[in-house]
Amino acid sequence: MKALKERPRLGILLLAGAMLAVVLVIAGCGGGSSSSGGGTESSGETKPAGEANEGGEANEGGGESSSSGVAKAEEEVERLNVTEGLEWPEPPQKPFKAGHHTAAIIACGLAGEGCKDQAEAAQEAFKAAGWTTTPIGDGEFNPATQGNLIQQAIQENVSAIVLVAVEPPTVKSAVDAAIAKHIPLDCMGCATPPEYTENKSVIDAGVDPEKAGEALGYWIVAHSGGKGKTISFVDHAFEDVVLHNTGTKKVVEELCPECEYEEISFATAELEKPGPPVFSAALSSNPAGSVEWIDSNSATYGTPMVKTALQQGREELKVVGTETTPEFLAEMEKSEVANALVYYPFAYEGWAAADNMIREVNHQPTWETADLPMALITKETVAPYLEQSPKIYEEPGFEFRPMFEKLWGVGG
Repeated sequence: MKALKERPRLGILLLAGAMLAVVLVIAGCGGGSSSSGGGTESSGETKPAGEANEGGEANEGGGESSSSGVAKAEEEVERLNVTEGLEWPEPPQKPFKAGHHTAAIIACGLAGEGCKDQAEAAQEAFKAAGWTTTPIGDGEFNPATQGNLIQQAIQENVSAIVLVAVEPPTVKSAVDAAIAKHIPLDCMGCATPPEYTENKSVIDAGVDPEKAGEALGYWIVAHSGGKGKTISFVDHAFEDVVLHNTGTKKVVEELCPECEYEEISFATAELEKPGPPVFSAALSSNPAGSVEWIDSNSATYGTPMVKTALQQGREELKVVGTETTPEFLAEMEKSEVANALVYYPFAYEGWAAADNMIREVNHQPTWETADLPMALITKETVAPYLEQSPKIYEEPGFEFRPMFEKLWGVGG
């Protein structure tokens, strides 16, 4: 790991009692309940994680006292609410020739802003290395379509395949077919199971999703005042989303014993409809004053949720999520409903994924890219992201493109 020179942190904590207006779907306190596939009804009663005894201490089954939990969350927010000084893992520094090969890039769905941005970052990297890429495959959020695109790439005899938020277990037969043909695979924004990652038949690139969820959990608790309800929308088709929700829920339950938590299942197809419908239904069953936080678990889902909340006059809601998408960042500037995001370094992620695939083809040592740096994006730290929008924010001082090009033998 190569640490950048320490820089001043820009995050300024708000008082524990302050409530930021934002729509946040998140894993919260209490014996949380999961919704049915439609997402409009909970499978069980939502309750606090633990009732507080006198003096604010949680009883058996609860987490920390409200005051100590909020204080701990504030400390974590201060650590995470930064724009510079992140610690970046770097590849082995021995140069090699990248050669001239062809890669296929298959996105979960190009209608999703995050999927599109990650795919384009990987495409940029391959082209810089002197490789060609087939047109980015639009997986249309459909495993059958995604599997067919992988099979097509195999038939086209590509040298490597990069998947973008296409979980290998959902397209297992196609992934296994690529592995049988000795085609290296990288999965960006995935939580690939050990059966693939332990032998490096699939290499993951991205932010640790559970840690990202924990970051949002700290943000919620720090601004909860020790109480309040969170609704978390979880698309179970994506394991990284599930793990993100797990991290948020864990933190909220531990640090906010008087909070409430509700989980609602979310189907990706809902994005094609206004609302989305599952979110509109949740608003109808949770009137103003009954819920504070909405965790979208992804800005791709969060942006339409913000717009719907504003259209319905639900400006008390606070929406949070992951990914650094320009559209959500723009909403953060307009209102506090779009409240916070976890920064995912899509550009570096795409170049790291391409580098590992180029290394595999050229029999070079690969490197660990499944736990890249992250940070909170809030009102205090959103400015540099907005300045670079629609280009994804890149930390000043870490010029990784020339580094990779030099390693591939194509730099000046």
